[in-house]
Amino acid sequence: MVVLDATIVNIALPSAQADLGFSDGNRTWIVTAYSLAFGSLLLLGGRIADLFGRKPAFLVGIGGFAVASAIAGAAPNFEV
Repeated sequence: MVVLDATIVNIALPSAQADLGFSDGNRTWIVTAYSLAFGSLLLLGGRIADLFGRKPAFLVGIGGFAVASAIAGAAPNFEV
């Protein structure tokens, strides 16, 4: 799943770059920021699942992902 996730990000980036008009250097920062966020939230999610249970942690994670995806999908420019 991690490899699939990284592949999807790399496939979608050229299209996002063309739509939002950011440089190749900024595209590198996006991959780096995405990897750092993914890794840190994976660790945090595991700890939260240990404390509160897997199902509630999963449901909160899915909800957060949906909200973040909607915000990212509605981004009018690179800064958002």
